[in-house]
Parts: sequence; C-alpha cells; structure tokens
Amino acid sequence: MEKFLVYVNERSHAERQVLPMLEQGVRAEWTLVACPPPLSKRAGRWLSTHAKQVWREDWARQTLAPLVEAIERHGDRVQWRVAQGSLVHMTQAIQMEQGAVRIIDARQNQAGQYLPRVSLRQPQAEQIPFALPAGAVALGTMAVLVAD
Repeated sequence: MEKFLVYVNERSHAERQVLPMLEQGVRAEWTLVACPPPLSKRAGRWLSTHAKQVWREDWARQTLAPLVEAIERHGDRVQWRVAQGSLVHMTQAIQMEQGAVRIIDARQNQAGQYLPRVSLRQPQAEQIPFALPAGAVALGTMAVLVAD
C-alpha cells in the first residue's frame, strides 16, 4: 500500500492535484497536513494561544473536509494534521512515524508569498529581495507620463 503526505494551503488547488491520483485505482494511505494562513498582526495580538490553535484547527477542518470525504469515498485511509513549526521537521517526524512516504507539495503560491520547502530534498525557491507593489509602479509611471 502506497503512502502519501500532502501539504495543503488552499482546497481547490489541492483537489486539482490529489483527485486525479485517486483515479489510478491504487489503494493508499493519505496524510493531509493543513498549512493555515498566518493571522494578521492585529488579530494575532489580541487572541490567546489557545484561541489561535482553535482557529487553525477549524480552518484546517473546513478546508480539508471535501478532500477527506473524496479520499474516504474512494476507499482509502486518510488522516489530517495541522502544520506546527518547521515543515521540514514535520516531514521528518511523519517519515519516522510512517516509514517511506511520497511527499506532495500541493500548496498554492500566492503572489509575492514565499513558501518554505517541506523536505530537504526539495529545491529552495529563490526569494526576490525587492518587489514593488503594482500601485507603486503605476504611480511612478503616471508621474513620468505627466512630467512629459
């Protein structure tokens, strides 16, 4: 039986990657790891650690529910977790727990967002040291056009 470890931060993107794999007809065990978005500084400042943990678990439950149902309907076993700390360390812990697993990084990269790698074998994405927001570029362009 094949084992999969899937990192998810957006439901529809993960469904597009996982559901075609279910069609192959191979029985598998799935471990889904939810990677909730970070809370804003303002919201995070006023919430207790327990309230933050409850919010992360609720987000994970709502995001992963359709994917868990689809996997269970297919007849495979599935479990889910909420990401805690470094994803590389979490991957290593799950690999020690379950043995050899295929790692699927089904996280969707948002514009300007840096996604940390999930295993040491995954190539490190290059960070852009300086990125201008589109509004600043548009304002600069308008200033040049007005000056001419």
